[in-house]
Amino acid sequence: MFKKLEGGQDVPWTDEMTFEPDGLDIRGRTGLFGKTKNQFLEWADIDNFGMNNGQFVIFAYDEKKPVYQTIVSQPNFFPGFYLFLMKKFPAPAPEEGDPRKE
Repeated sequence: MFKKLEGGQDVPWTDEMTFEPDGLDIRGRTGLFGKTKNQFLEWADIDNFGMNNGQFVIFAYDEKKPVYQTIVSQPNFFPGFYLFLMKKFPAPAPEEGDPRKE
């Protein structure tokens, strides 16, 4: 998943969400109270996220409610969650003299 995304390809994560190089494409869903809108969330727009009682939620800046939530038991959730963490919190580049740089 990481290699595809770093190569510029879109990578599906859940039924409603796809990783894109610049952020997350979230497709709207139809529910009991109507349809939510499609939205694109750039990495810098993600304010917070969390997991509680088997639910994963993503919050955007200036939004009181989650912009996305899903259950963590769905297929492909945890591989995508690790990719989400890698994109949201990239490792710092090795400094000069660091053996990882060679």
